[in-house]
Amino acid sequence: MIPTEFKVTRSINDKYSRNIYEMTQGWDFDDYRFGVYEFEDTINPDTGNSYGYDIVTNFEKEYDKNIEEGNYFIGCPFSIYKSTYSKRLENFINDNVKDLYDESHFVKTELRDTLEYNVDSILEREISAQLNKSIFRRKEFLIDKLESLGFIFRVLKDKYGKIISVSKKGTKKVIEQEPALDLSDTSLAEKIIYLKLLGVYDYLVSKEPFNMSKNALATIISALTGGKATSVQSAINPIDNDSVSQKNNPLENGKKILAIKLKLDDLGFKL
Repeated sequence: MIPTEFKVTRSINDKYSRNIYEMTQGWDFDDYRFGVYEFEDTINPDTGNSYGYDIVTNFEKEYDKNIEEGNYFIGCPFSIYKSTYSKRLENFINDNVKDLYDESHFVKTELRDTLEYNVDSILEREISAQLNKSIFRRKEFLIDKLESLGFIFRVLKDKYGKIISVSKKGTKKVIEQEPALDLSDTSLAEKIIYLKLLGVYDYLVSKEPFNMSKNALATIISALTGGKATSVQSAINPIDNDSVSQKNNPLENGKKILAIKLKLDDLGFKL
């Protein structure tokens, strides 16, 4: 999610999104799901760079510029969020009916925006980590504010997963039970990357017979992932084997590896 304050980055991203829309008309779901990643390398005619490069580069420039100027944006450092809180609260109340809106309404709006914010998967790991840290501290700050105003933090969602409420009246602090992250649509290549990053792959290849036979290794990974043994073998044959083509090697896909690292980081798994 790109902050509204990042006007250049949002403009490039909007053009990129229109490009995807135009190029994917008539695709079925699987075509879109597996093909869309390639469009990050599509050339932006305005700059001659890939859209992915332009989005990441301009995001980082606008991120640094807004921090230097002390401007608020969603995902800004917590020090800026805290220092601009009072003024933004004042503006919120002034923009609405003062007799009907108070700080609790502002906090609930802020908390909903915080919970719905997702860090874009194409960003560099360092800046993604900074954004996630800022969002976490902002969430904790807002929950404390909410409870000090006489509300309990409780998230309710509709059947589509959209947040419809973040609180109920009360004073007893409760712990939110968040739904498990659904990764059931993970591709075979992504599953193999997960096994590698989690240490499962390296553990298997350290044991007999898997350290001697890629066939045996493919068989057991097939059992773990649900993928066909032949497809698994095609994917793992290039791993640690420079003598064969690396075309099917999932560990050569830097973008997918970065995206999976971020998902593991979100779960609390530190690499």
